[in-house]
Amino acid sequence: MVLKSILCNMSYWQQVLLPQSLQGYAMDIYLKEFSRSPVLGQRHTARPIRDRINSQLKAGHQVVINFRGIEVTQSFADELVGALVLEHGPEVVSKISFAECSESIKGILIFVIKDRVRQRAMAAAQFAASKPFPFTQRAMTPTV
Repeated sequence: MVLKSILCNMSYWQQVLLPQSLQGYAMDIYLKEFSRSPVLGQRHTARPIRDRINSQLKAGHQVVINFRGIEVTQSFADELVGALVLEHGPEVVSKISFAECSESIKGILIFVIKDRVRQRAMAAAQFAASKPFPFTQRAMTPTV
């Protein structure tokens, strides 16, 4: 499953190199650079980071988010990753790697991604089941 890709540990990242085709095309984002505190917790602090990630994804690049020395709240993770899932769909997770995550961060990321995938699927189902589009039956008459 896609969610397995977010389970990360340091030994894995120490052993695995990016494929040759991705070298030079992956952007590393170190969350520590965005905070003087060991905790990133507010939604507004995630937005500029998400914007940077979004621009790299739109350019076709892979993104590695490094959590070394940082803990995050569910609100921060939702604004950072959950919003990307809502915008791009669950396949966006395959373009993002999460490095040096604590067990609590792994749990938060899994929860946020699953919740947003479910939310997106429910919205699509509601849209599909909704009334037909409000097209009019009357003929258009030319104006003179």
